[in-house]
Amino acid sequence: MPATTPKYAFPYPLGTDLIAEGDDAIKALAERVEAVLGPPWIALPFAAGWANIGGAYDLSYYCKVGGFLYVRGNVMASGTSVTICTLPAGYRPVAAQLVSVNYWNGSTLAISQFAVNAAGTITTSWNPASGHNFPIITPPIWVGP
Repeated sequence: MPATTPKYAFPYPLGTDLIAEGDDAIKALAERVEAVLGPPWIALPFAAGWANIGGAYDLSYYCKVGGFLYVRGNVMASGTSVTICTLPAGYRPVAAQLVSVNYWNGSTLAISQFAVNAAGTITTSWNPASGHNFPIITPPIWVGP
């Protein structure tokens, strides 16, 4: 099976392929569909002063599905840096995206936002202090195929 689709690299047989190779063709297609639709979630590469909340809360991850970035989890500041993490190339948006969020400021819930920037940094729009925490759940963000 030498041919694949241009966007997602799905393999497909050509007219010259043998019928006996059909099982291999179906297996290769199924494995590629699974890879595209169910990619692994990768742990966020936290900057200094940031970590998962821990305990019963979900850990923080990111993944890419069909050209869209997804980020999820619960993070907590242990310092005052506004940069939560930097995503690697291939997981960075074409343009910066803002996401509104409620966060715990140490005594009450507050409303703010974080940005997923084209350089790959995820930053807060408020000055965090130790113990501030919030969920990171993004809508799909286009990063390209």
